[in-house]
This record gives sequence, C-alpha cells and structure tokens, in this order.
Amino acid sequence: MKFLLTILAVMFLASCAKEDSNDFIPYPGNQLNDTTWRNVLGTDAPAGQLFSSVFQNTVLTDSLDNAAGGRIHFNDSLDIEFPKFFVNNNSITGLIKVEVTILRNKGSWIQNGFSTMSGSKILESAGAFYIRLSKNGQEVQLSGGLNLNVILTTKIPQQGLDLFSADISNPLLVEWQPYNSSGSNVKVNSAPAGGYAYFISVDKTSKWFSVGVDNDASSTKTNVYVVTPLNYTNYNTVVFGIVADKNRIGRFKDDLPNRSFKGISVPLGAKLKIISLSYINGNIYLDSKDVIVTQNITVKLDPKQKTKAEVTAFLNSL
Repeated sequence: MKFLLTILAVMFLASCAKEDSNDFIPYPGNQLNDTTWRNVLGTDAPAGQLFSSVFQNTVLTDSLDNAAGGRIHFNDSLDIEFPKFFVNNNSITGLIKVEVTILRNKGSWIQNGFSTMSGSKILESAGAFYIRLSKNGQEVQLSGGLNLNVILTTKIPQQGLDLFSADISNPLLVEWQPYNSSGSNVKVNSAPAGGYAYFISVDKTSKWFSVGVDNDASSTKTNVYVVTPLNYTNYNTVVFGIVADKNRIGRFKDDLPNRSFKGISVPLGAKLKIISLSYINGNIYLDSKDVIVTQNITVKLDPKQKTKAEVTAFLNSL
C-alpha cells in the first residue's frame, strides 16, 4: 500500500510540471478561459481595441487661412498644398486647423492594425495618411471639385504607384481598395528641397489614403499558417507577416475550421517576420518569429505578456 501511494505521489508531481504552451490553462474569472473563435467580429472585439484605444497615433497639427490657401511644411518628409477657399463653405473665414496622421514605417502601420494588402496582393507601400480639417472644434470638409496635394519625400522612388483608400469603421476588417476619382493621382517628381517626392492629389479629407504598387515578381506563392495556444483566438489576437527588406505587410486571415491564422499569396522562399499581438484582460501579449516560406508552412507562436512600452519599442524597430 505504501508503495502504491508513493507511485501516485510521483504521478501527481509529474502532472504539475510545466505544461506545453498549446495546453489550455484555465484561470477562473479570466478572459484567458475564452477559447472560442468567432465567425463575426464586432468593433468591441479585444483584438480591435488594440488599434482603436491602446495604441495612439501621432497627429501633426498646423493651421492655414481658408481664403489664402497655401503650403504647410509639417516635417522633412511631408508637405501639403491647399488651394484658395479649400473648405466647403466660403463663409468660413480665418484659420482652419489641419491635422495629419502619416504612416511611413512598418511599426506605425501595425500599430494602426493596417496591412498593405489589396485583395490577395501584398502591396509595396510608400506611405499612408489621414487628413482632418476643423474650425473651432467642428469638422469641415474639402470643397467639392478641389484637390489638395500631399508631398512625401523619398530617397529611392518607386514607379507605377497607385492610390488606394480604406474604410476603417472596423479596424479588424481594413483592406485597401483602388481609389479612382477624377483628378486624384500619384506622380513622382523632384522634391522642393532636393531629391525625389511623391506628389499625391486627393479630393477628400477625413479619409484614409495609401500609395502602393504590386511589384511582386514571384511566380509561385503559397499559404502560411500560424497556430497559437488555445487561449489566443481571432477574438483577441491578430497576426501580421512582414516581407523582409520591403514595406510589404500582410494581415493573416482567420482560418476558423482549423483554429489558426492564414497568410495568403505569400511568395515561396520569401524571408518573413511573423508577429502576433493579443489583448486579453487589459494586457498585451506579443510573439514574433523569422521564417523562410516553404510550401504551406505552419508556424507555432507562443505569445508572452509585454508592456505597452516594450511592444511599441519592438514595432518601432522593425
């Protein structure tokens, strides 16, 4: 009998050993107990809250006289030119507040929850921006029939860029669509201060725009699958893939039948950095892995809790 009790004790201690990261570890009253994958994700999903409330955009602010119009120099890489009477109400006089959010590096894209994808294509992006106009705290719009010019400087210009826009009412469903509007276009020319610049003409404000090109010459593509521990679902987790040495960012789709995340149309043989971000019980979880893409590769991630400052520093280093 004593021998039997000894064996049972050893078995119990062995069961208390560290569990594999894919085992489900219950925490009473904790959202980590939630292992359900959702068919429909609303704006209140914790994964979406990462981008709507946790990470905050840097907003550049200046002002310009409505009647005079003119040019605002925000920084070394961004200028915007406004025509005279650019606000859609000529009775509005005086200074108009101009607020701009600009995305140029990979980290800023991901902190907004954005990929550079349009359909199944992972575009090479030269940047994205959002312009808001206001007077005395009230939002106003660009006058119909007018365009403003956004000037983004660059050292090595890309050719063949197109203009895209996106609906961001749900940050989990953002996808760029070609923007075809009279007078809206992208051109490459000499920059005012030397070098090169993209001259982007748009006819709307209060709208996200991006400029990009499908320059992927790979003839063979494949899917990339990412699996996470059971507690990390599409409700609280998002997965991105960054093509090395390119400003090309893919957002992995939910693969509900397999309870995984799927990257589509990824070039075979590409160097890919895969990143998962999760938001559970007000805490942020992060993992990343560098892989060489092989046919239908499956990658296992094991997110760890991080501070917002740690995640921000990691994303800004990309």
